[in-house]
Amino acid sequence: MIIESLSEPAVFINKQGAIHFVNQSWINFPIHSGEKLDAYLGIRYLNLYDGDDDLKQGIARVMSAGLPSYKHEFAVQINEDKQYFLMKATPIEDHGTGILGVFMIYFNITNQKKLEQTLRKKEEQYRLIEEHSQDMIKITDIHGKLEYVSPSHQHQTGHCNDEFDIFHYLHEDDVIKLKETYREMIQTKDSYVLEIRNKIRNGQWVWYEAACSPILSDEGEVHQILIVSRDITVRKQTMQELEFMAYHDYLTGLYNRRKIKLILDETLEEAVRQNEDFALLIMDIDQFKTINDTYGHDVGDMVLKEFSNRLLNCKREGDFVGRLSGDEFTVIMKNIHGKQEITAFIHLFLQSLGDPFPVPDLNDGIIVNSSIGYSIYSEHGTNMMKLFKHADIALYKAKKKSKKGRGKSALLIRQI
Repeated sequence: MIIESLSEPAVFINKQGAIHFVNQSWINFPIHSGEKLDAYLGIRYLNLYDGDDDLKQGIARVMSAGLPSYKHEFAVQINEDKQYFLMKATPIEDHGTGILGVFMIYFNITNQKKLEQTLRKKEEQYRLIEEHSQDMIKITDIHGKLEYVSPSHQHQTGHCNDEFDIFHYLHEDDVIKLKETYREMIQTKDSYVLEIRNKIRNGQWVWYEAACSPILSDEGEVHQILIVSRDITVRKQTMQELEFMAYHDYLTGLYNRRKIKLILDETLEEAVRQNEDFALLIMDIDQFKTINDTYGHDVGDMVLKEFSNRLLNCKREGDFVGRLSGDEFTVIMKNIHGKQEITAFIHLFLQSLGDPFPVPDLNDGIIVNSSIGYSIYSEHGTNMMKLFKHADIALYKAKKKSKKGRGKSALLIRQI
């Protein structure tokens, strides 16, 4: 699993609170070391932290959808050294069934904690500590002008950055976000953690997690900002891959049924606001079982992917294409103005199927046909269930009519 590639400890618990998956980093976590994977699977996660009421309450609120996420700091004594960790818990949801469980990832914030403690004493002490830190550390005035940059910054980005302010190499969208954070810190004197993109010397954009903390004067006013940042590009890529897997079909790359339902929900809301019509089309590959039985499942997979490509090539800009299951696909056509737009798409798509599908060891390929049914909002329904039901019935009638027209012995696929 992709989660295993995370360097930070990670654990996923199901909605009953039992541990469903942990990565190796979590097993090697100081308070877990010495145990094997099988020792944790299936046990209640909170049993490992008996007595920590704040943690129990936080996880319970995330599990009940009372919080969008929950963060919990704790310290672990390792020999004579105290290590500080931040655990971030995020609910994993299926909009059809609710909360599936909670994903938790642990970040070592020891450097940041020790640095904050040292800053309360005097500047020279924290300078000695951060010089050996792999995290990038900066101190700016309240306007973002750089007053100190750690040596690790030049090593990781290739920039000295002394002559510029904190915003110089940031992505333009993140400049707005960080400036707003500065304003908030000056007013509230609170610390913030945000994710920002920074352009390094080779021109690439790199994601960083920036922990921003205000430094107060003797009068209690914010006069400097401390920023401790670390490269999280690999983690962002991993989370993006996880999100892609959650909402896309593994074979074709199209949106999966879960994502299509989310899109349909949003399209319904937009149709009500804008007083627009849209169409839900469902199509399948006629006699797909015959393809699998005749040529094998590898060829069947090739046909599904090619079928998907031709749908994508025929759709209008702004329309959505998904694979519902097996050989059943769907297209959501937004903001239509009459049935002629639907029939024009169907004609274009069926015409595209006239070209043979390429198959290894079959020089001329095979011809594939499709049956299609559709429903229109609001003519055939005003909610998801009614629109799917009408389109399914229309698809069934189209298949029945297609079979009757071909005769009982006719095959829908033919070798050219």
